[in-house]
Amino acid sequence: MAPPPTEKSIQSFKKLIGKPRAQKKTVLKEAEKIAKAWAKRGFKNGTPLERAANTIYKSSIELRDAPINVGDRKFQQSVTEDAVSALRNEGWDDMTVADLQAIVWYHEKRRMREYGSRAPIDELDFSDAAKQYWTKK
Repeated sequence: MAPPPTEKSIQSFKKLIGKPRAQKKTVLKEAEKIAKAWAKRGFKNGTPLERAANTIYKSSIELRDAPINVGDRKFQQSVTEDAVSALRNEGWDDMTVADLQAIVWYHEKRRMREYGSRAPIDELDFSDAAKQYWTKK
C-alpha cells in the first residue's frame, strides 16, 4: 500500500550520506533521523541531503489511498473479485465486492483508531447509522 522510494532516490541518498553500499534498513533509519531533525526546524532551508531523506522517509510511512495507474486499479479489482469468488465457493453465496469492501473498511477503521488516527472514526453498523440519521431529521 505504500509507494516505495525509487531506486534513483535511494542511490542518491546513499551517495549523500557517504554509504554507497548501505542496506535498505540502514537507508530508512538514516533517512528517518535526518527527516525528523529537519521537520523540527520547520522544514526551513533544507539541504539536498535533508530533502532526499524526507522524500525517502515519507515514502516509507505514507499510505497510498488510490491506485497509481490503470494497471494498478485493474490488479486491485481482480484480486477483490477473486476473493469474492473464493468466499462464494465457501458458502457466502450472496457476497458482493461492495460487501467485502464494507467488511474490510469496518476493520480498517478500528485499526486506524488503535494506531492513533486523529480522524473522527465511528464504528457504527448500518442499523445504528440509520437510526442516528433518522433521529437527527
